[in-house]
Amino acid sequence: MRRQRLLIKSSVVGLALGLVIGAQAQETVRIATVGVVSDVAVYIAIEKGFFAQQGISLQLTNIRTGGAAIPLLATRQLDIAGGSLSPGLVNAIAQGNHIIVTATKGAMLKGMAFHRFIVRKDLYDAGIRSVSDLRGRKVAVNDRTSGTYYVLRKILERYGVQPTSVSIVFLGYNEMPAAFQNKAIDAAIITEPTATIVENRLGLGVTLLTPDQVVEGFPAGNIVYGPAMYERGNLGVRWMVAYLQGIAFYNRALKEGGELRQELISILKKYTPLKEDDLYEKMIWPGLREDGFFPTAYVAELQKFWLDEGLIRTALPLSRIIDRSFVEQANQILKSRR
Repeated sequence: MRRQRLLIKSSVVGLALGLVIGAQAQETVRIATVGVVSDVAVYIAIEKGFFAQQGISLQLTNIRTGGAAIPLLATRQLDIAGGSLSPGLVNAIAQGNHIIVTATKGAMLKGMAFHRFIVRKDLYDAGIRSVSDLRGRKVAVNDRTSGTYYVLRKILERYGVQPTSVSIVFLGYNEMPAAFQNKAIDAAIITEPTATIVENRLGLGVTLLTPDQVVEGFPAGNIVYGPAMYERGNLGVRWMVAYLQGIAFYNRALKEGGELRQELISILKKYTPLKEDDLYEKMIWPGLREDGFFPTAYVAELQKFWLDEGLIRTALPLSRIIDRSFVEQANQILKSRR
């Protein structure tokens, strides 16, 4: 891997000098996303032409959970995936698969958790106003192998609720609105924009809390490269340059508002189920670091949790899970252009 990283770094020199792809044929990169708001930088980079400027054409596939992408990456059916740090990823790496986290795709920063812990509105109206009131109830989360399951467990712990005191149900985010409607679940941790759809469009739920109140800074999303991205010259760095441009546009649009914010909303309306402009004013936006670096503060604790749950066989050092070299080089290129 060290030799591969050195080769990638040497190829960056040409990019930094402005030898960016233009006339050459577009290279196809196969990427899977869950289709949630934290995928926004990918969607922006598509619509703003940032990937095209780097000679990249994206073949986009939607998946139910980020964990579903791991075997597809390992078998080279995908090149990149957007998801969350998961036991499946750690196990795949431990088994020798060249799959690795390369960048952030959203952290639960203060006020930007982009998830909500929502209870059914009829139950809220009946007096359930706290997580501690959910004993004996059905609480949904997207996947036992997702980081969000860890977040649920930490929230239950904070409110003194044993995990055995609730019935934990695993549902895809797109399945949760119907489950609320049919009263198949009583509460759930839901990501945006589905959380806004449940609460503000359908009126099916009420937010009890947002996860940043319990696990502020938690890395809820990441970009994962498969082995092909190490074997295609400087493609991985070029992809990251475009991705970071997408993050920069996103943060600028949220800060400056006006036409930029409307353009951002128009892009999300194209790729997510949330279509109403006014509901975007109620949505909780994800926190995306401008430099793209994946936050590591929770990685050791997550692995300990997964070991205790029997979801992984061994904990791995950060160097086997995260490769910062692509983000570092992409930042150098973008800095050289300013």
